[in-house]
Amino acid sequence: MTKQVCTTCNNNTNEPLMKGSGWIEFVLWLAYIVPGVIYSIWRRGGEPSICPTCKKETLKPYDAQEEAIEKKKEETVDCEWCAEPIQPKAKLCKHCKKEVTPTIVRSDLTLDEEQEAIIGGDVEKTPEKRKTSPLLLAIYYIGGSMFIFYQGEKAYETYFKSSATDVPQVSEGFICKSSMAKSFGYKPEEMRSLKVGKRYSITWTGDRISKTWGVSCWVQRNGRVMWQTDRANSEKGRVRNGEYDEKITYGFKGNELTIYEEYSDGSKSDETYKVPASEIVNN
Repeated sequence: MTKQVCTTCNNNTNEPLMKGSGWIEFVLWLAYIVPGVIYSIWRRGGEPSICPTCKKETLKPYDAQEEAIEKKKEETVDCEWCAEPIQPKAKLCKHCKKEVTPTIVRSDLTLDEEQEAIIGGDVEKTPEKRKTSPLLLAIYYIGGSMFIFYQGEKAYETYFKSSATDVPQVSEGFICKSSMAKSFGYKPEEMRSLKVGKRYSITWTGDRISKTWGVSCWVQRNGRVMWQTDRANSEKGRVRNGEYDEKITYGFKGNELTIYEEYSDGSKSDETYKVPASEIVNN
């Protein structure tokens, strides 16, 4: 970091402060990532220019040769508050930290012109510390919310919807058969599927007794497979979406379908099945 000098309090420093507020940056990162990134880029744009002594954004690159020339031209004056020596152009006393009236010392002016310059206000105004506008913060929040919403919709279209219907386009009937085969310990080819409305009726015959079992199964848009018992001549069972029910999802890799089960105790299991050509639609 290059050495800088403050034009307000005339103090030299090698550790200038960054623009803006670290707390605001932390809150933006915590609430929304995009506004936090924008604010961080703005804070770190260019070299830090906040004076650590007077907290004003009035630092400029330090020039030793220029300072030596200025010292020859200028003499110290007493602070009007604490009587400590300060530079004539200082607007803030580095000793008592109070604002002082700068003294104009210009060799090219006569005494009358110097007085006229002081009285007439020919004094460089102290730049005010930049403050983050509430409107700008509101724009960051609104823009960040819209961006995150857009990215969420895009992620859904790319990941969930594509996984379920596009790559590859496997019938939901086979996904349901494979899910029930995984849950009840059978093979997909041992299960039968029949589309009833927007759902699939999955049936199979038990090994020990010749009894037909059946469930109603469907695939949600978020990629989760749901089901409920649907036996002949009996009422439908409850939908398996309770706190202690297993969560069934799926994924594809090439022509293989993997069924994942996550249980209420946190344990997981999976089973992979090869997708037959007859179960791929829209070839």
